[in-house]
This record gives sequence, structure tokens and C-alpha cells, in this order.
Amino acid sequence: MFRNNNNTLLKIGSLFDGIGVFPLAASLYGIKPVWASEVEKAPVSITKRHFPTMLHLGDITKIDGGKIPPVHINYVWFALSKLIQYRKTRRSYRK
Repeated sequence: MFRNNNNTLLKIGSLFDGIGVFPLAASLYGIKPVWASEVEKAPVSITKRHFPTMLHLGDITKIDGGKIPPVHINYVWFALSKLIQYRKTRRSYRK
């Protein structure tokens, strides 16, 4: 388990959470998922199944950072599939 200098368990918050893959991986090492931000209903339902007590904040543009529980790790997930698709498209033009 990962602990900070004060010997307390580390906590994680996840922005653009998707289906909660990173909080799930972190929890396997004893890091506690505290909150997540995601707007798509299907991914949120998956995350809620894995972490029923995790706070779901919804739209990131409506979050007041001063009103959410503090965490040690703030994870941001961007849709890499869009970047990968963009790179594939650029490669196809080079041929």
C-alpha cells in the first residue's frame, strides 16, 4: 500500500474518468478513489459498480475545486483514441 509522509493512505481523484480504469488500478495498490468527473452515463455506471461510495462530480466545467474533497493524486485522462485516430489519418495522407 502506498502512504504519504504522514503515513496516511493516498487518495485519488480522476478527471475525464471514463470507466474508471486508473482508479481501479490504483485501488489494487491500496490507493483510495475519492471522486471522479465524467459526463457520459454508461462509463459512470461502470465506475459506480466498482466504487459505489466514490463521489461523481459530473461536468468538469461545473466543479468548484474548493468544495471537493482533497486528494493526493489528481489523475487526468484524455481520449487517446482521438489522438491515435488523428495520427493514423495524418499517416494516410503521407503515403
